[in-house]
This record gives sequence, structure tokens and C-alpha cells, in this order.
Amino acid sequence: MALSMAWYVHFWPHMHTANESIRLYFAQAVAETGRPELDAITDLHRSVPVDRSEYEGHIYMDKAPGLSFLAIPIYAAMVWLHPEVRHDELWLVGYVCCLLLLVVPLLLGIAALGRWLRLGGASEREAGVAMLAAGLASPLFVYATLLFGHGLAAALVMMATFWLRPDGDRAARGVRLRFGAGLLAGLAGFVDTPVFILAALLCLFVLARSPQSTLAGRLKHAMPFIGGVAIWALAQFAYNHWSLGHPLRFTYQYKGNAELAAIIDSGFFGFRPPSLEALFGIWLSPARGLLYHAPWLVVALLGLGVVAWRGEGALRRDAAWLLGIIIAYSMLVAGFVDWRAGDSVGPRHLMPIVGLLAAGFVDGVRVIVARCRSGWQQDVAQGAVVASIIIGVVFAALPVMTFPYHFHQLDFPVLELSLPLLFFFGGHSHSLGNALGLGHGVSALVFVAVLVLPWWLSARYSARQDELARLPGRWRSRVVVATLVVGLLWSAAMVAPIPNPGRDVQAARFKGTQLLLIPPRDRPAYRWLLRYREL
Repeated sequence: MALSMAWYVHFWPHMHTANESIRLYFAQAVAETGRPELDAITDLHRSVPVDRSEYEGHIYMDKAPGLSFLAIPIYAAMVWLHPEVRHDELWLVGYVCCLLLLVVPLLLGIAALGRWLRLGGASEREAGVAMLAAGLASPLFVYATLLFGHGLAAALVMMATFWLRPDGDRAARGVRLRFGAGLLAGLAGFVDTPVFILAALLCLFVLARSPQSTLAGRLKHAMPFIGGVAIWALAQFAYNHWSLGHPLRFTYQYKGNAELAAIIDSGFFGFRPPSLEALFGIWLSPARGLLYHAPWLVVALLGLGVVAWRGEGALRRDAAWLLGIIIAYSMLVAGFVDWRAGDSVGPRHLMPIVGLLAAGFVDGVRVIVARCRSGWQQDVAQGAVVASIIIGVVFAALPVMTFPYHFHQLDFPVLELSLPLLFFFGGHSHSLGNALGLGHGVSALVFVAVLVLPWWLSARYSARQDELARLPGRWRSRVVVATLVVGLLWSAAMVAPIPNPGRDVQAARFKGTQLLLIPPRDRPAYRWLLRYREL
């Protein structure tokens, strides 16, 4: 899984993308000047990202600072080893930061998910499929390759939540675990500011899981977790004071770009009551819908809902709380004015709850299979689940292999942009295979093999503990046939509503292709392209 996430490199010497470059500029500024002002760094790179804040004549980062602070020691170490990263090869710092600050934490978060599922009664194979689906069949795969805060926040939320199984809630060990989980949840907010709201919801979750019956007892039980979150909330206020001179003065308030400033000036820091359009957009729409890009999460939602409604004891309580947290946080995201989140893949603001959703997948599959009354119904049901996972893998892998910034003008970005870029326009991202001398096509084949490998290994090495592995070959072949049929019908339904490519689609393909194909040091050609960015 780690190699799949590391194979494609989404950093380019000739192009500093807005969201990521401002984070790298901040790390560079603090490492070299000890201050958060970015003026000297933007002059050095001759680039002022659109994602920035401006206050009293200085340029600042307009992002939550956690990920950038974590990048500072990595930048300093790489400058010591390879001084060229200060300027022309800053992109290499971004790639290494993705490996260390996104891929590694995501793997740890997915491991915590697997532990939670196994403690809840899932078999090795069931837990393995859920873990692989969370990492490789959802937009989390894409955000493991981008220096955005959402992927790290998702990993930290998974670790914070799934450390809180009852077996760890005893005496001193339980106190340490709750404090550690609070630190992780608070750090997630320091990395992605709205996640402080999610951390507060997790505080309520810890209160509800307390073995104490009185309010005072529950508060005492939850205090280690609350204390861990509070440390990072204080760190956020300290950062505000250090950068802008006041603990309640956030850099978000001083966006340097007029369009972005208008978003933040709407409502309360850009938030207002959620709309049906936004809820549909972040959950179901082909442009940004989470369930469209990762349809297996429908099964996970079903599992959480059924256990919350009909489950027993602690399992019912946990499922109900996770479902409530997911609904509450999605309402928060739907209330953000810019819920589309610019040129991005899927609903990137929902990434912190993807791991929580995945916790219901095993129960969802069991519910579906249990409702089937005959063998062929079970075959079709399991084929549909497998097909939904395959579609999730494809919809995550295509942006990873091509251009992982879906232009907001597109209604069907994976099928209108990523797929044509890969097969018809030569729009491959650079990869480790290219660094080893392989062409784009051969590198893509190696990537597909690397992507399939963990699924095969999981099936092989968990087979001894799974009764399904001992079923006759005839049964398994029927599920394969059902998977193919359901997958083909599903694909046809996705393709049917796509219109003939209009000007927006053609312009997006041209722009994405050119950005990927420009020679790395051909700066005049890049400046020429920028003059025609209105395309």
C-alpha cells in the first residue's frame, strides 16, 4: 500500500501549486528566517501563491499551520543534505513530506482501523478488505500524494478514535491512551482547523463511553482526552499571536485573493446553514460526491445504521456515536460556502471522516448477505460489493496517475478529465518508474501490479482464518461473474449521462495535458501558458 501511494510524484519543478506551495514556503521561511512572513521566500521563487494571506504589508500562509510546522525539520535536513532544494528543487521537499507526513500516518491510521474491527469481531480477511478499501479505494488515496492537511487530519482522527476500544480503558493505561488520543485529535485540528469541531465531537464520544454513570465521573474519565485536545487549541492561539499579534486573529481573515476573501467574509468565517445542494454535492454528485467516488462506503453507512438501530451494548452505542459524528461533520462541511473546494478530487473537506465511515463496512456486508434468501442472491450481493470496491480503486487511481486537481468547471471530472488524459492525451504524472528509466506506459503497468498486490496478499495470508476461502471454486466463480456483470452495468450507468465534451471539458484537458507535459525547466513556455489560463 505504501508503494502504491508513493509511486506517482505530484510535485513539479516548473509549477508550484497553490495549496501546497504556500505550505512549503512557510516551512522554508521559518527554517531560514525564524519568522512566519513569506515575503523573502516569494521573492526567492518569484511566485506569490493565490492561497495566501496579507496583513500589514506582509504575506502569510492562509492554512492551518500544523502540517507546515511538521515539514520544517524535513526541509532543514534536506537543505543540509542537498542545498539545491532551497530553490529549483523545492518540489523534492514536498514529495518527501508526503511520504513521511501523509503516507506513514495514513498507514498507522488504517492499522488502527483494522485493530478496531478485529476487536469488534471481524475476521482477518474482513478487516483486511476494509483497511485496503479505506486506503486504496477512496479519495484518501489521492490525498496521500498531495501536501494538503486533509489526509494527515484523516489519519490522526482514525488513530484518535480507534485507540478508544474498551480493552484500553483500564486504570493508568486507559488514562494514557485517552490523553494520547486527545493529543492526536487536537493535532488533527492544528493541521486542518475545522477538525477542531470534529475533535469536540470526539470529546462527547469519550464522555458517552465512560463506565461512570454520573456527570462528574464521566467528565473525570474524559479529562485526559479533553486535555490533549486543549493543548493543540492553545498552540493554535499561540500561533495566531506569533504571526498576526493576537490569539484570536486567524490568517483566514486576511485572504490576499479577492475571490477567496469573499468566501471567508460570507457567514461566519465562510460557514452558514447547510443547503441541500451542498449536501447532494459532497455526498452524491459526480463532481465531488464521496459515495460516487467510493461507492463501497454506502455499505459502510448501512452497517453503521443497522448496528446503531439493532445492535447490542457497546457496539450499538459506538455505531450510533460514529454515525452521529459523521452526520454532524458533513452538515458542517455542507455549510461551508466553498464546499466544492476549488480544483480538487472529491469532497476533500470530508476526508477526516472517511476512516470513521469505513468502520461500518464489515457490518454492512454481513447485513446484506444475511438479508439474501438464496445462493444466487448472495452471489449478486457480494459481486455488487466487490464491484463497488473496484470502482473506488479505479476512481482513486486515475487522478493519482494523471492530474490530481479536478477543475471545478467539470461535472464528471474522473471520466471527462482523468480517463482521457491517461489513455488519449498522454497526461501521465511523473513516477518512480520514470526515475528508474521506465516509460510512462510501463510505469503505469508496474503501478497497477503494485496496486493489486496488497489485495492478493491480504486474500492469501488471511485465507486460513476465513471460512469463505474453503468454499468450492464453483461458488467463487459465480461471485466473479456477478462482479463482472454488476460492474459493467454500473459503469454503463455512470457513462450514460455524460454529454459530448464542451468548451470547458476541452479546455480542462488542454490545460491539464500542458501542465504535465511542459519540460521541467522551460519557464518561458510555462509563462506562455499562464497568459492563456482563461482557457
